[in-house]
Amino acid sequence: MPISCAIDSITLDELATVLLPIPVMIAIDAVDIEYVLWERRRSMNADLDRAALPATPPATERTLPVVVFGDTVIPPVLPIVVQGDRVMRPRASIRFGGIRPGRSYRAIQAARDSGHEVLVCFVQEREIASYKGSEAQQLPTVGVIARLEEVVAQADGALEIVLDVPTRAIVTGRLQHDPFYWATCVPHPDPEVTSVISALMAAVKAQVESMARTLAPYSTPDQIEEALTFMRQIDHPGQLADFVTYSPTFIFGERIAILNALDPVERLRLVQHKLGA
Repeated sequence: MPISCAIDSITLDELATVLLPIPVMIAIDAVDIEYVLWERRRSMNADLDRAALPATPPATERTLPVVVFGDTVIPPVLPIVVQGDRVMRPRASIRFGGIRPGRSYRAIQAARDSGHEVLVCFVQEREIASYKGSEAQQLPTVGVIARLEEVVAQADGALEIVLDVPTRAIVTGRLQHDPFYWATCVPHPDPEVTSVISALMAAVKAQVESMARTLAPYSTPDQIEEALTFMRQIDHPGQLADFVTYSPTFIFGERIAILNALDPVERLRLVQHKLGA
């Protein structure tokens, strides 16, 4: 049933009757508008240099303010793991500081005043200037949904934020770019893996164990051992790949490729290839 909204004694239906030709109105009535918008969002984000969009129904689509980071990639954070009576979560959240006024700054403010969630996208550092410019930029097709755990204004006016990152997201459309980017997205948690991949997981864990000594400049021996203990208990290929990607041995391009790998087994194979290179 059509819905009308009155504005100064004339409804939108009546206004459309005056402004739109009859053939156009008939054509609109015959089209599934939601389907057309969904397909438009998919095509708008299509880019051979980005990850391909899966055929995801729009039922779970979210609308969120967008934060764009340069030369940084944040894979989803692993859930809490309990070992005996000890809770182990080496990366409960991620802290960022020095976020200065601009579109991402305003997106954070908008999220803080509403649902506390943002869509975070990652681009190369040289692309950041384009996202700060007046022209709207195409958003990457894969990002993450993050919750703002803390937002603190620093003395110089910049923001420091703490993010909890539970899941990947497929970007389905850009709705605006001023005063900040606002986009639609669909959460993309890892699917269950039915194939037997224990050998692959064991091989990657062995690779990480053997390279652990190279992390000494970045972490203390206790931190390294805690991370290895945590890793040994991971039983999902996608979570293992995401966890290993936090290693400083991965560069931006490799992290983006792994973030964009929606198939968890493919993602782990990318990690195995990198560690074996």
